[in-house]
Order: sequence, then C-alpha cells, then structure tokens
Amino acid sequence: MCKLLVPLKTTGPTLHRIWVTLDSVESWYAIMHDLRQEFGTNWKGRPRVLRQLKKTEWNTRRPAWYMENPMLVRTWFDVPDLRIATWLSLKYGIAVELSNNNNGK
Repeated sequence: MCKLLVPLKTTGPTLHRIWVTLDSVESWYAIMHDLRQEFGTNWKGRPRVLRQLKKTEWNTRRPAWYMENPMLVRTWFDVPDLRIATWLSLKYGIAVELSNNNNGK
C-alpha cells in the first residue's frame, strides 16, 4: 500500500452531535471556551453562528411582530463525549438535545 494512504486506515474518535438553543453571543463564547478546555480542538461547531447571533441582536430593535423568534439561534456541536451535554445543560441552564445517530450527522 502507498505510504500516503496509510493514515487513512486510522479514524478519529466518534463525534456525537448535540443541539443547543442560544440567546446571546456571550453564551456562545462561554460554551466554546468550555469545550476548548475540556476537549482541546477535538470538537466541531456549526459555522456562522456568531453572524446569526449578531443579526438577532440587531433585529431586536425592530418591533416584536417582525421576527418569529428574535432572540434564539439553534446550533450544534460535535463532541467526543456525550457527558458534556448534561454538564452544559446544568451550567448554563439551556436545553440540550442529542442527535439520534452516533456519527454526528
């Protein structure tokens, strides 16, 4: 076998997808900080969440009837250990949902 294909035989740890509903940029940064402390760089998050959270903050200046859920953004994180979902739920008081399948997709 070619030496370039040998690393493809090994796979990384299984990542589990957890869904959270965030209401502020501060909570998003706090969760990312905790994930970095716990797992280092061995986790993934949904891209462009900061843009959506800032957009919802800007839209709160508009009338309440303009937006369906003006303050909530639903996002996901792929983490190697599902125990972090319970910890995030208890620490931040947010609802955490688990994805049905194990591969995180």
